[in-house]
Amino acid sequence: MTGQPHLLLVEDDPATLHVLEATLEYGGFGSDVAPTALEALQRVGQRDYDAILLDLGLPDVDGAHLIKTLRTQSDVPIVVVSGRGTEQDKIAALDLGADDFIAKPFLPGELLARIRAVLRRRGPYVMAAPGNHPRSREAADVKLARLEGKLFNLLEQRGDEVVSYEQIIEEIWGKEKERGQSHVRVLVGQLRRKLESQGSRDRIKSVRGSGYKLIRRGGGGGH
Repeated sequence: MTGQPHLLLVEDDPATLHVLEATLEYGGFGSDVAPTALEALQRVGQRDYDAILLDLGLPDVDGAHLIKTLRTQSDVPIVVVSGRGTEQDKIAALDLGADDFIAKPFLPGELLARIRAVLRRRGPYVMAAPGNHPRSREAADVKLARLEGKLFNLLEQRGDEVVSYEQIIEEIWGKEKERGQSHVRVLVGQLRRKLESQGSRDRIKSVRGSGYKLIRRGGGGGH
């Protein structure tokens, strides 16, 4: 992970937001705010966040439902920061896919330590690059999250072959997971934005009604 980590705060209480934003700024983190679950999903679709801080008591949808929905789209670390701190609440949130849970009121230092911990556990995913590839140095410089990296490697291994939606779902999530084409599109969109933002010349081409293929520009593969 390079640069300033950027977090999404899913919280509608102004007083809590003030403390969270001040704490994150002190800890060297950037942040955006989403006061509702709907806005949180919209922001996640527009930007790759390093982590999400999420309250369970949201005005439109229960935070537990939001965690479940986020986990169908992304593996971004989720830290629940909530006044609902019973053992049952914690177990439910963690079982749904949250990475950590801290109850309100929280100590700013502890919150920062927990955020740093989930970011360390996630770590950067370095795009695999074959040793003989003429652009392997550039490829290795692009940092990808786990699912993004799995998708890139799958497309790269298939060369000029189109990889179908079904093949991507099976390779990325496995047969037991209930995933559809919309989940593939979200993941492909995240990977495209990551490649573009980090200066890679590689592009992912959509093949209408079939799937996707990787276009290596300036190196192996081609149009």
